Amino acid sequence: MSDQIPAPGRQRSSALVGAAKTGLWLCVFLAFGWLVVGQLFKGKPDPAATRGAAAGESWMVGEENKRVQELSRQYQAINFGLLSDYYYYSPDPWETPDPSLVRKSRIPDDIKALHGRQVALSGFMMPLTQGADGAREFVLNGSYDMCGFGGPVAVNQWAMVRYVGKGAVPFTHLPLTVFGRLEVGEDRKDGHVQSLYRIQAAAVSLPGGVVE
Repeated sequence: MSDQIPAPGRQRSSALVGAAKTGLWLCVFLAFGWLVVGQLFKGKPDPAATRGAAAGESWMVGEENKRVQELSRQYQAINFGLLSDYYYYSPDPWETPDPSLVRKSRIPDDIKALHGRQVALSGFMMPLTQGADGAREFVLNGSYDMCGFGGPVAVNQWAMVRYVGKGAVPFTHLPLTVFGRLEVGEDRKDGHVQSLYRIQAAAVSLPGGVVE
């Protein structure tokens, strides 16, 4: 017969597949609606409160290491969530700066207050100078993606590090924690901001131990 009635099991299977597809499309629709409409009703959080929350999420490499625990009592733990929680306009060297955006770019007072503090900051290493035993100068980046695939890295999302301890810091692609004196402020060259954050590092915690 050409008009066969589907078996009950097959009918239930088809119904489940249909329900799953409907649920998936509903989730996509709701997510899209939140991205487009939800932001219109989202209140702007208190910057000081959000930066305080971000600071509470700081972490250190080798937290179980006795020496890291000793250093953690001497250095204030901060993170890039705190340091980058504001917009700072920094055009590329080949661009002509927009004067209006330059005037609006300011480091918040609570970030400026960290100038001169002994801090512990974690991130990823991009060497600027490197010998056989490692680097004494490197960029500490808040994201592993230093090359910026998927988006440029903002100037307040990394720090220039100069290691002043003994020897050098071995290169690693894994996270590390820098312990040192933080400098906050615009370092300019030829009218362009080279960096906002610089650290004179006395110790560095790596997955294999502490260098100092």
